[in-house]
Amino acid sequence: MGDQCTLRLVRELRQVERSEQLAFTVRYEESNIRDIQALIMGPPGTPYELGFYEFSIKIPSGKMLMVFCLVAGTC
Repeated sequence: MGDQCTLRLVRELRQVERSEQLAFTVRYEESNIRDIQALIMGPPGTPYELGFYEFSIKIPSGKMLMVFCLVAGTC
């Protein structure tokens, strides 16, 4: 857990947790910080308004992979 990628993830996820931004949220397990769930709410005045967009973000030691999931749970 001491590699640079993990340390940066810890720092950035803590910033998100302290943020007063209400349009998104993230969830992750302390034991596997490279597996992140994110929920973004559509901004007002856009076609995405009132929408909820869930993302599953898996960060391997190589390149990052992000999968878009529909509200019904279909990825």
